[in-house]
Amino acid sequence: MAGGATIIDHLLPGTVDRLLELGAHRIGLPEDTVSLTAYGWVPRFPATGYMITCGRPLIDWVVREHVLRERRITVLEDTTVLGLCGGAGQVTGARVQTAGAPETRLEADLVVNATGRASGLRRWLAELGAPPIAEDIVDTGIAYATRIYRAPRRFPPVVLYADHRVALPGRNGALLPIEDGRWIVTLSGTRGGEPPTDEEGFLDFARNIRHPLISELIAAAEPITPIRGPAAPSTGGCGWTGRLTAGRRAWWRSATPSRRSTRCTGTE
Repeated sequence: MAGGATIIDHLLPGTVDRLLELGAHRIGLPEDTVSLTAYGWVPRFPATGYMITCGRPLIDWVVREHVLRERRITVLEDTTVLGLCGGAGQVTGARVQTAGAPETRLEADLVVNATGRASGLRRWLAELGAPPIAEDIVDTGIAYATRIYRAPRRFPPVVLYADHRVALPGRNGALLPIEDGRWIVTLSGTRGGEPPTDEEGFLDFARNIRHPLISELIAAAEPITPIRGPAAPSTGGCGWTGRLTAGRRAWWRSATPSRRSTRCTGTE
């Protein structure tokens, strides 16, 4: 959306232009979209906002490209995070291993854990002797299934929302154009209305949203990926989000880092 695009372009100037150059789409809202809400079709009046649509790999590549222009940043490829350095009171670095090389200790004043939903942070802190940390969980009960198609023709983005006034599980659908002449199609539903991931079930779900527009469009399109999702709740799928909150612990707040050096543990 416009807010996210503005922030990323502020942090990494030129990112949005580069995305558009490589095939991303700038979609005016609501001028360039076909949207059905609980109250009917949304009039396509002149845009008051916008969104950038493209695939996740393209976003990751362009962000990486811009970040690595900063010479102070180094990326260790084919490297696995084995654990953390330090003790129960403070993290002082990370233990990593690059393919074919021995374990290395990267010392730092600040370590950022960016390993995602499958983070080993609990285990790593336990290995340092730190007490268990709290976790905030938000479970929206929403499941989703996504597939990418080769677009047979140009068509505006389509968003079909459930009618919240009806006492039935909600079913939603979205079709967005992305780079390389493709559509990304996501179907979602609330508890009791989860989209299937088998071929016929996915298409039947699309046909039974409040309007069959998305099902009619994908019927003429070539699927080029499997149907992805929904993920299991334990991995953060199905609308389940967890946040580890070590900062609530007094022992953690007392370990204030300086800004001399930073390590970020993530996937590469």
